[in-house]
Amino acid sequence: MIPVWYSTNNVFTSRSRLRHQWREEYMTLLILVVACCLAPAIGAAQTDDQPNIHVTRLSERVIALHDDYGDRLQFAFNTDRGIIVYETLWSTRVARQYRRVIEREFGGAEFAYVLNPCNRLDVVGGNAVYPDAEIVAHEGTRRSLREAGQDLEAALNPLINMWRRKEAASRERLQTQRQPGTSEYRLEESWMNDCKQYADDLEFGYELALPTIVFKDRLILDMGDLTVELVFFGRAAFPSVFVVLIPEEGMVFLHNFIFYEHHIAPTVNSRPGKIDVQRWLAVLDEILSGTAYQRFFCGTTNFWKREDIAARRDYIRMLLSEVNIARQQGLTLEQAQELLSLDGRFAYVKYWDYYRNMGDQWARNEHKYAVRLLWLDAERNPQTR
Repeated sequence: MIPVWYSTNNVFTSRSRLRHQWREEYMTLLILVVACCLAPAIGAAQTDDQPNIHVTRLSERVIALHDDYGDRLQFAFNTDRGIIVYETLWSTRVARQYRRVIEREFGGAEFAYVLNPCNRLDVVGGNAVYPDAEIVAHEGTRRSLREAGQDLEAALNPLINMWRRKEAASRERLQTQRQPGTSEYRLEESWMNDCKQYADDLEFGYELALPTIVFKDRLILDMGDLTVELVFFGRAAFPSVFVVLIPEEGMVFLHNFIFYEHHIAPTVNSRPGKIDVQRWLAVLDEILSGTAYQRFFCGTTNFWKREDIAARRDYIRMLLSEVNIARQQGLTLEQAQELLSLDGRFAYVKYWDYYRNMGDQWARNEHKYAVRLLWLDAERNPQTR
């Protein structure tokens, strides 16, 4: 039977999956009743609803929340006019856990805004946990999420399948490559369990609440003691990702779908004709001009150095220029990839910290893909040049 999806007040969910959720809630209630009866005898115990959520205080007003593995990352900003939450992760179950920690850390429960920095369903799955806050996104994100809500099962299935594949690959590595008892084994096992949990939460009882405030190019949130500025980065792997600037803290939040340490540039999973390279460069030029911003966060609780961001910007600009020159000279794509390889003028990329430590094959593949992307994009999107 195909699930029937319905929408009420901009919230999309599944009747069939809700039935599964109701069964789980009934069983949970039954377990709680039994536990209460047994509590005097067995004492208090931690439940699955209380995971290990760690808090890294980036400043008095800014915190990062993450799990043991570090993959479940969320930021929160405490301001005079309420708390701002950056991302809501992949499900209401997890978002509730993180919300409780945010309330505890900041000593309050007044939430002003939730920021949806991109339209991927497994980073906005906890929106519904914040009915007291405005949900802010780029206009393209709301449009995309509304479309996904019309057939949420079809929209969720690729993500569910992706996490199932990752879980299976991790399980195979545990069986064939990892030695039980080692730190490597425990880390892999943690990742495997995370992948399973992501898929389970997406598959059963997923709830999608749409953004309530949208913007096109930029939006400034005046929070009294803090100014939070949202700047559209341009189309990349996702069409509506934005950058968060907090000048009073000297902080920039670049979503990990823009930059991540093992990726060279925002080209992964991007498609020719659907990227805005010149806008990428303009936004990066803006945040790197002057000295207002010194701390850059890219999907990690560790800040990046300005020179790390500048190196990636310069790489994008140089590669775009070289690709256009190669096209003007009449080279083929294959010839351009050979000319612009990591053994030539882009060899310096191999010596960036991440690639120097792990070897350059990953960088070679990513760079070759980036050349292809910019080459084909110039054919379909002439204003890129």
